Amino acid sequence: MTEYLHRIKIQQARDCQLDFVTLAYHEAGHAVAGFHYGCPFKKISLLSYDLVPEYPGKSVGGIVDFDDSREPSDDIQAREWVRNAIIATYCGPIAERKVRGRYNHGGAKHDLQKIIMAGEALASDLDQELMNVLDQVAEEAEVFLNTPQVWKEVEAVATALLKVAIFKNGVLTAAEVEKTIQAAGGPT
Repeated sequence: MTEYLHRIKIQQARDCQLDFVTLAYHEAGHAVAGFHYGCPFKKISLLSYDLVPEYPGKSVGGIVDFDDSREPSDDIQAREWVRNAIIATYCGPIAERKVRGRYNHGGAKHDLQKIIMAGEALASDLDQELMNVLDQVAEEAEVFLNTPQVWKEVEAVATALLKVAIFKNGVLTAAEVEKTIQAAGGPT
């Protein structure tokens, strides 16, 4: 029985490591897309929910703190901003799927809710047109993340995020993310 419990503990430790790695890629996907698509953010972070009572039973989590304070100057600019925000939101679960090898429906639930709410702002007919818009944007997000240079940037940001999660407070500022993207060969 002791051997069995030991194996369970080892598997739980591996699962936790996998959670942190896939979560780092998930958040890096959001951040890199936000950087490229003009969706500014303040910071990106990984944290353990052991210390956060609002999330019982959840081991780790992350967030990209997007800066929603910019006001679009017209309707066309507003629609473009919403579209770009949807792409940045899609890129988190897509990056996680690339690393995990499968889609994490539970982990992407919050992102998908945000995508649908934002998509409603782009589609006048909330049925077929909404689905068409979301399909087009999801395809663009997929193509974007599958670009070798972009994926290199996601890997670099995920690695930097894992380092700060282990050695610092688990937070990368937008400026640190930008430097990491540029060091990986991204735009300056």
